[in-house]
Amino acid sequence: MEVMIALAIFTLIVAATSVFVRSRTKQQALMAPANTLRADVRELHQQAIREMRPLAIRFSAFGYDLLRRYPVSEGLPESLEDEAEGTDESRIAGDDITVWVMGYDETKWREADGEVWEFPGSGICEPLSVRFQRGNAYVALTFDPLTANVTEQEAYIP
Repeated sequence: MEVMIALAIFTLIVAATSVFVRSRTKQQALMAPANTLRADVRELHQQAIREMRPLAIRFSAFGYDLLRRYPVSEGLPESLEDEAEGTDESRIAGDDITVWVMGYDETKWREADGEVWEFPGSGICEPLSVRFQRGNAYVALTFDPLTANVTEQEAYIP
């Protein structure tokens, strides 16, 4: 009888642990691209200010590209265009993770495919929220237009 009780308790512990591990894995899968984006935004924003030229991120449905050779705005001297150095880099969000964006004045998330988020040399960018989603689980980040830091983070991991 005591062995049966011990086995039942052991089974409950194993079941609870496996649920926790699955939930933790799902959370890590969504947090990884969110944390990478957070670092990339900070780096690109600071680089744009330091070099006084626009840089950008182009989102796709499944990731984003860092545009270090982003074309300068019309009307700037050609010498600035020649200084647009750096390499573009691509980031994939992960298996079955989609990317969604929402602008400051928008009320609904939209698929991020083709969305370009520019970081001008002035340092002020458009406010933007980005969501990484897998099924009904998601992590959403809202970025400040002046500092490009995350001002709000929301997560739902069922």
